[in-house]
Amino acid sequence: MRTTIGAEEEFVLLDPPTLTPVDRAADAIAALSGRRADGGAVTPEFFPSQLEYATPVCRTAADVSTALEGFRAELREWAASAGLLAAGVGLPYRTAHDARVTDHERYRDIASRFGLVVPDHQLNGLHVHVGVGDREEAIVALNRLRPWVPALLALSANSPFWQGADTGFDSWRAIHSRRWTTHGVPPAFVDAADYDRRAAALGGVGGTSDAGTLNWVVRPSER
Repeated sequence: MRTTIGAEEEFVLLDPPTLTPVDRAADAIAALSGRRADGGAVTPEFFPSQLEYATPVCRTAADVSTALEGFRAELREWAASAGLLAAGVGLPYRTAHDARVTDHERYRDIASRFGLVVPDHQLNGLHVHVGVGDREEAIVALNRLRPWVPALLALSANSPFWQGADTGFDSWRAIHSRRWTTHGVPPAFVDAADYDRRAAALGGVGGTSDAGTLNWVVRPSER
């Protein structure tokens, strides 16, 4: 199988004077979904101020970059026309303390499990998907990526501010993420069956309802 690649990028809509999130993602999605000639998708995210663009399945990283740049330009244009800023940043500069999640069954379930962690979870990311031959090959790739994760996270750090203050960290997003049941570098796995056994064992632990809610920064897709 020839390797494929794609990406999902999350954005937050901000009020320009205050840099606080604005719940207008549904308007942006309605305006931009019909303009996707590249086969990509625009969907809601965890908060009503967030949206996600998923590129089509691509053959090269250059194709992914072209798709992302095209959508960013369209979103930037729409946001400007609406008097907003669209930011692909790890965390917004400042947030409201009473933020509510998007009205979606899965998001409501997560919110019910994590309590007061949820209003702070206004994280955005750029997630890269790499298509491989099968699940066994995916576990091999996961194991080989593990030693590189700290360097990759350091290179991608872009969230030093929180609630209007300099946190002293390059990635406050990474600090936020530590409060979830699973996060960071996953353990090494023997094979796909080993991964599936451990993922199943974590179901029901803390806020992890199933393998789809595991938050390791490298993991095989459950789709």
